[in-house]
Amino acid sequence: LTKRESVIALNVDAMSASQLSEWLEERSIRSAVRKADFYSKHTLDALGIQECVRVSLNHYNTFDEVDTFLKTMEEAK
Repeated sequence: LTKRESVIALNVDAMSASQLSEWLEERSIRSAVRKADFYSKHTLDALGIQECVRVSLNHYNTFDEVDTFLKTMEEAK
């Protein structure tokens, strides 16, 4: 993992960003809600969305941690 982006922005159709972030927190996955505020508006506008959940690879550094995150996201569908 010599090159990687440190932040992932995501949404799940069945949940709002707040619901998804809470759901992830219940499963020990750290995340943050991003809404169109001073800090996030330009990024969300570029993506064409109003809100998202931000997950940082800063918290998921091993292959096992990334695998756990991906398996957890599969459950969110």
